[in-house]
Amino acid sequence: MIALFSLEYLFIIEKNDDRKIFYALNQLGFISGFIFMVGLFLLAKSIASYYHNPELIKIIRYGSFFVFVEIFRKIFKYGLQNRLKFFSIANYETINVIVYSLIIFAFIRKFPNAFFLTFVFYFGNFIETILLFLKEFRINSQPFFESFYFKNIKMTKGVISKEKKFLTFTTF
Repeated sequence: MIALFSLEYLFIIEKNDDRKIFYALNQLGFISGFIFMVGLFLLAKSIASYYHNPELIKIIRYGSFFVFVEIFRKIFKYGLQNRLKFFSIANYETINVIVYSLIIFAFIRKFPNAFFLTFVFYFGNFIETILLFLKEFRINSQPFFESFYFKNIKMTKGVISKEKKFLTFTTF
């Protein structure tokens, strides 16, 4: 998947256009996440038949909805990294691992299948995303939803054209 055109790294290191890059990161994350989510959902049956595994259909279709969770989890992490809040990030990652580990240990005998394990892994990431989101709101005065105001969508175009040399397609 495209890692938001390297904007995440630019957001961490750039201090001058912090707000504009934050808006661009959110907007491109939302757009690329939506496209990837729909694509995964529609291609689930083909992917499962390619691997000769019908259980993959359910895993991919339900898992595709967690694309947004993963993208915004990364965006919120980058916001905290930008503000050097590494201790908070480490705490939330630890909570994530503890939550999904406890759930798996408690229910693995009842649900010994790949779908359950995948779902619980993403559920832990969802919990981490919510904690990062709440921390980001307390630290960061720029509201997350401002990213999608029409005037800020125009700013994204400016950020992309200004930082053309820095932006690349990367995977995560």
